[in-house]
Amino acid sequence: MNPTVKPQAPIAQDTETSMTLSDLHMAICPYYRRDRGKGRVYCECSHFKFPDKIVRREIVYRFCAHPTGYKACMLKQAMDGYYDRKEEGREEPY
Repeated sequence: MNPTVKPQAPIAQDTETSMTLSDLHMAICPYYRRDRGKGRVYCECSHFKFPDKIVRREIVYRFCAHPTGYKACMLKQAMDGYYDRKEEGREEPY
């Protein structure tokens, strides 16, 4: 360990999974796009405006930014199906 670099304390802690915020940024849904603040989160399939920080944290930590939880998100599953159909030439554009 480099003695000139001080270890940093976790920025945020997910109590259900004992993950820090830096852990969450390493494993993220491939369809997640950005967080615009003020409760607005965007993914390739949709965008959300959450009523408060607690609801936002519950959803984002459980699905969007969870190392395995994002696989259970119905929007991620829908986008997987879309890209599978698109690859096979079976997409149905509007």
